[in-house]
Amino acid sequence: LAEALKEAGYATFAATDNLNICAQEGFDAGFDRFANFRYEGAPRLNEALLDWAEEIRAASSSFVYLHYMDPHGPYHPRAPWYEDWAEVEGDRLAAYDSEIRFVDEQLRALLQALDLPGEVVIAVTSDHGEAFGEHGDEGHGTSLYEEQVHVPWILAGGELGPGRVEAPVSTLDLAPTLLDLVGLEAPASWQGRSLAAVAAEPGRSWTPRPLYAHLYRADLQATPAGDPLLVRSLREGPWKYVLSSDVKPLLFDLSDDPAERRPLARAESARAEALRE
Repeated sequence: LAEALKEAGYATFAATDNLNICAQEGFDAGFDRFANFRYEGAPRLNEALLDWAEEIRAASSSFVYLHYMDPHGPYHPRAPWYEDWAEVEGDRLAAYDSEIRFVDEQLRALLQALDLPGEVVIAVTSDHGEAFGEHGDEGHGTSLYEEQVHVPWILAGGELGPGRVEAPVSTLDLAPTLLDLVGLEAPASWQGRSLAAVAAEPGRSWTPRPLYAHLYRADLQATPAGDPLLVRSLREGPWKYVLSSDVKPLLFDLSDDPAERRPLARAESARAEALRE
């Protein structure tokens, strides 16, 4: 995304608080300014952006990427929001919720301080969710259940009005959507598709496509023989089919069972087989 926007004449800036989102891994490609920290917190990222504020404002068009890490383990109780959960003091979920609220405030403060001129489009999303024991897991990267793969995608600004797109979409669609919103065409090699028209008019008719996900963990054994864990899933409308190397195939109707507690692969065998194919 940064490379496409830089080629179109944008000034590009990035501040990340994830040691993996670094120049050594190639994430600085396309950025004029790139700062990588080591889990130093949202205020440190905001400081970096404010150091570049004059450059950002002076550019005819600019792109800013921020990678906050605060809503990520280990969770820190953030005042005053954690105190509202006094009855569950020490609860990880309460601390996690307070971290999310903390980042909300940090983002609001940054946008006010930057005081960006002209038209601004803001996108907020996440690279993964978090498990809190819903299916026996903690954290992320261990399954394709909704608590780990269902993430927020919030767009604001420009010609976007209020509304919610109810059908599931893919994070692959974010980059082409952002390019479309500023009048640029996505490279032909990109797999995602623009949802700019849907975002501008959430009630409009459109056809969602099946969404694929996979998880491969060589460090997690799926069988007594030591085979690595491989999980694949397909989401089509409310139906979600999961094929894993460690359990029997699963089928869920998320409209009726959003917590994925009642597998239906046997009762809906024809549908399960179609999604498997």
